[in-house]
Amino acid sequence: MAMLNEYFSCLTAIVYRHAGTIFNTWGDSLLIGFGVPIAQAGSALRALFCATAMQKEFREQCAHWPQRFGVQPGLCIGVNYGEVVVGNVGSATYMRYAVIGDTVNHAVRLRTLCQAR
Repeated sequence: MAMLNEYFSCLTAIVYRHAGTIFNTWGDSLLIGFGVPIAQAGSALRALFCATAMQKEFREQCAHWPQRFGVQPGLCIGVNYGEVVVGNVGSATYMRYAVIGDTVNHAVRLRTLCQAR
């Protein structure tokens, strides 16, 4: 838990610096949107700058993890641009604010295809 909290603390700070919205966490992943729920100029560039900053700062943040936690860390990021559906999704007994659509699905697939380095 200490490692995951350190990981998410590092990445969420970067997301907020780039005006991103965190929609969800699952496992060790973040689902982030830019320009949603309110359209913002330069959201695609902010997403790319955020991804670049995540790679750089994560590498620095986790340099001690092999000794401290016994793991070799890596970070995979999938970025896509396009239309999404944003809003409350669920049922009468479970609801969450979400971003969905092919654009999101493709970004998740890109993330899955990358090799952590």
